[in-house]
Amino acid sequence: VIRVPAGEDHFGRIYALALSPDEKWLAVAADNRPICDDITCQHIRIYSAATGELYRSWTGGHSGAVLSLTFSSDGTRLLSSSIDDTAVLWNFESGTPLKAFSGHGNSVYRAVFTTDGQRIVTGSEDRTLRLWNAQDGRVVAEMTGHKSGAFRVSVSPLGDIIASSDHDGEIRLWDKQSGAFIKSLVTMANRIGSLTFDHTGRIVIAGTFNKGNEVEGPTAWRIDDGTKVSIYAPQKDAAVAVSRIPPGDRLVATGDKDGEIHIWNFETGKTEKILKGSGRQVWAVDV
Repeated sequence: VIRVPAGEDHFGRIYALALSPDEKWLAVAADNRPICDDITCQHIRIYSAATGELYRSWTGGHSGAVLSLTFSSDGTRLLSSSIDDTAVLWNFESGTPLKAFSGHGNSVYRAVFTTDGQRIVTGSEDRTLRLWNAQDGRVVAEMTGHKSGAFRVSVSPLGDIIASSDHDGEIRLWDKQSGAFIKSLVTMANRIGSLTFDHTGRIVIAGTFNKGNEVEGPTAWRIDDGTKVSIYAPQKDAAVAVSRIPPGDRLVATGDKDGEIHIWNFETGKTEKILKGSGRQVWAVDV
């Protein structure tokens, strides 16, 4: 068990985490409010995944809470996004910011690398996504069309498709190279809290916040035709966290408002295992 510095209200709440590709390091983003609200704050902490010992705390880069973390495929860079309307690319070995990606008009909920590591995709509360050149920070494309905040973003492991979702439950697909809109895949009844692709890149799994009378569980969708592959009935109540899926596997991990993490088969919708502790809402999970 790893415990970050914590206190009253939001102080210490963990919004994001990511395992390095070699599974050696765990990057954690914890909220430092109300005691820290400027660019000198320690927003990102790096722990040994094997021992849980704190390796390094990173300062600078952001002036607000960090909402997402993503490692590059080679583990040399870490990407973060924040309520300060920016994303930041970090050198993982030194812990220094390499580049800030500015231009969104509101919180950046998610920032991810494309599979080749050459581009970065961000999704924002300002209802847009942006495709950036990771080397020079240039905007390749501004992707518009969501009617509410672009809450989650995921890139197909095959590298050809970007999926995004918003507060109104719509999943949209985009071309990775140009940022061109491909199609609206589906609109679910509730706010989508997380997205991840399967290992083939042809199925996307969505976790939801239930906001109305229609209750949904985590759902797998086929991107070619928008058909439903499965719905996970045991978590039909705010399963907001969905992990990436290991290559060749059919299992996905989803966390919910009751603090449980369910491991289940996204092809069949059947439970494999439930991890349960004494915690509250699970906001992030990785495998």
